[in-house]
Amino acid sequence: MKGICASPGLAAAKPFLVKEQELRIRRSRVPKDAIEAEKKKFYSAVERLRQKMNDFLSDPERELSEDERKIMGVHVSLLDDPSLIDETVSIIENERFNCAYALSQNVDAIALELGEVDDEYIRERIMDIKDVSTSLLKRILDVEPADLTRLEEDVILIARDLEPSQLISADKRFLRGIVCEQGGVTSHTAILARNLGVPAVFGVRDAMKSCRNVSMLVVNGTMGTVDCNPEPEELDKVRRRIESLRELRQDLGRYATVEGRSLDGRRMEVCANIGSAKDAAQAVKNGAEGAGLFRTEFMFMQEDVPPSEEIQFETYKAAAEALGTRPLIIRTLDAGGDKEIEYLHLNKENNPFLGYRAIRICLKNKDLFKTQLRAILRASAYGNIRIMYPMISSIEELHAANRVLKRAKAELRREGVPFDREIKVGIMVEIPTTAVCADIFAREVDFFSIGTNDLIQYTLAVDRTNQTVSALYDEYNPGVLRLIYHTIQSGAREGKPVGMCGEMGGNLLLTPLLLGMGIDEVSVSPVAVPKVKKMLSAIDSSTAQRMLHRAMCCDTGSEMKAFLTEELTKMKLDHLLLL
Repeated sequence: MKGICASPGLAAAKPFLVKEQELRIRRSRVPKDAIEAEKKKFYSAVERLRQKMNDFLSDPERELSEDERKIMGVHVSLLDDPSLIDETVSIIENERFNCAYALSQNVDAIALELGEVDDEYIRERIMDIKDVSTSLLKRILDVEPADLTRLEEDVILIARDLEPSQLISADKRFLRGIVCEQGGVTSHTAILARNLGVPAVFGVRDAMKSCRNVSMLVVNGTMGTVDCNPEPEELDKVRRRIESLRELRQDLGRYATVEGRSLDGRRMEVCANIGSAKDAAQAVKNGAEGAGLFRTEFMFMQEDVPPSEEIQFETYKAAAEALGTRPLIIRTLDAGGDKEIEYLHLNKENNPFLGYRAIRICLKNKDLFKTQLRAILRASAYGNIRIMYPMISSIEELHAANRVLKRAKAELRREGVPFDREIKVGIMVEIPTTAVCADIFAREVDFFSIGTNDLIQYTLAVDRTNQTVSALYDEYNPGVLRLIYHTIQSGAREGKPVGMCGEMGGNLLLTPLLLGMGIDEVSVSPVAVPKVKKMLSAIDSSTAQRMLHRAMCCDTGSEMKAFLTEELTKMKLDHLLLL
């Protein structure tokens, strides 16, 4: 069986079919005198779910990761979301539908409305809403959720669509792999699987049916394959490889204390993407040499009002102190008209992904922008902080942003507030025109950070989470790589460092090309930091440049990927791709 590579790695174990009773939602009208009882039934389900989630979060015996806590926190907050709760109650009152049907109708309407928006954050929000509503429906209909907390042996979970909450609650001691019929690479379940180091393949058609009478599975999350009942000889071979990978992972610990360097000593900083001070501390523990991306938008989405300057200052200061002398690149607010930050009063757009978002919002809301810049500047007195503007598409936008920064600096100087007066300012390169004009921008900024997720989507006009066109999303596309190479060269000519903060930086198959291109820094998920350092340490820069020159002659992405795989196999480094 074949599917989407959701989380790399190799696993062999018995299949565990996540069977759950079908949620049969009947449509019925509630008598007028029973409406209050129906509302009470709905509110009871909400409170029971809230209690379970809060108990789960506060259980001292559960060691939840920051990502797991963040997702569970979002789910708890959704239980107070008017669009989900109040609107469902309104349907019960006004249309007199039973609460299960009212909830399902409301969620369908929300998904239909938000589904028109081509944005990754919104897709995640839809998944969160569906996950919470499914949990609510199970309580309304008295359906017992599949219990994954008491796994008794090594298993590979087989599910139609595994909810993030189910994976969070699963017994990790015996979880070896995941196969789902649905889901994408950016889903919360996929992110959690990658952070757990659990191989996962999504989008496998009829996985539940195909695995019904299977006694052993081999899941290759790197290749996106699932093999049923392999021959004994093949199974022994896979198990030997899994054991060697286990030993290799244990060896990764030593990369927490070494710099990112190639075999011949060429320097490349390996940093981490973070969203909080806790993330920063975990990144340091994993060996991150800094934070190449601090996502600040999460802070703006948590309350009904913007975070104050003081709250932002304390948050940035805590992250900087957790990193010590390591660099902290703080991206200014990267929100969009589609991200439902209600206090910004953003109008609905037909295509917000190409509309009013990121720096465009900040330049229209200069007080909001200046408050954030003041907080960042104040925090710069406590660490090695740098400022990064997102979604810059023109020199005029860059100049406008810098004028607001200049005013923030002037205010702090008048107030006698200390800050780094030589703080470095850079931009994300995530729009094709910015990459094409990188030589012009390089004269104006202190550094670049290439945001590959958006750059690839904008360059190829492909939504990578849309299964209909996801095969066209190709980080090996020659056009994408040429834009990246041009950006790196443009920065180098002006003596400006160039980093990368998209998922591409953590793709070990592309590490040799990035080394050959001369990139200065990559910022990846904290768990990927030692893996990138390991691959980097096994390649010398001359070999990387040779591979780069040959790869840039490839006509297609598939040809380039095949070439890189073949080269790493010759160098006996292909096993690192399974880490």
